[in-house]
Amino acid sequence: MLFRRSKEDKIFKQRLKKTLSFSPRNILLYKIAFSHRTKPFINNGKEYTNETLEFLGDAVLNLIAANYLKSKFPSKTEGDLSIMRSNLVSRKQLNIIAKRLHIVKFLSKSKYTYIHNNIQGNTLEALFGAIFLDRGYNYAEKFFFSLTNNNLIPENEYTENKNYKSLLLEKSSKEKFKLEIISTKKHINGNTFFKSFIFVNKMLFAEGLAKRKKLSEQIASQRALKIFENYDTDKINIRNKRNNRR
Repeated sequence: MLFRRSKEDKIFKQRLKKTLSFSPRNILLYKIAFSHRTKPFINNGKEYTNETLEFLGDAVLNLIAANYLKSKFPSKTEGDLSIMRSNLVSRKQLNIIAKRLHIVKFLSKSKYTYIHNNIQGNTLEALFGAIFLDRGYNYAEKFFFSLTNNNLIPENEYTENKNYKSLLLEKSSKEKFKLEIISTKKHINGNTFFKSFIFVNKMLFAEGLAKRKKLSEQIASQRALKIFENYDTDKINIRNKRNNRR
């Protein structure tokens, strides 16, 4: 995937270097990372969007966050670390970080595209994917550390103890869908765990596993709330009403 480097590319690289705190090598990867599907990046007659890089970046971010939290909070339990990681890489949190980074100034999109919060968070994930392919894991981690060191990811935003189960119950009451939380014991390698299942209108929605029942419910509830960020509750209720008529 070769392309000619123009004056515009040099300016793009300089601006990107200020954001990343290191010099990118393969500019093409970053152009793809900032290309929304409404305006693909075209090179040698082929169209590229950031969706594949977004998928890769999500995995890279989860690994970086897990390593970071394990080192920063060595005395925390696996369940506590899982919740903090979920907070740290949640869609809402990534949207906030992307706004603080002014990611939108790099974004290539159709002029008719409304830039909602998720587009910015998705683009941030794609950026991590591009960094990983361009410079490797260490540089992706370096960029993450620059965000924490510059207070773009304040500690209280991911360590705050939130009662996700209560938030989910409140949401079900407000939006009038049937919610069930079922927990069972599981024995894994001689250890006892609790696995909690979230059912929304009799459909399995999310799961959580932890050594304590309450914690497994919190993990499952948080995952359910994350899914709801991009889910139309009205469609669930309409489908449930139809099923009840049969």
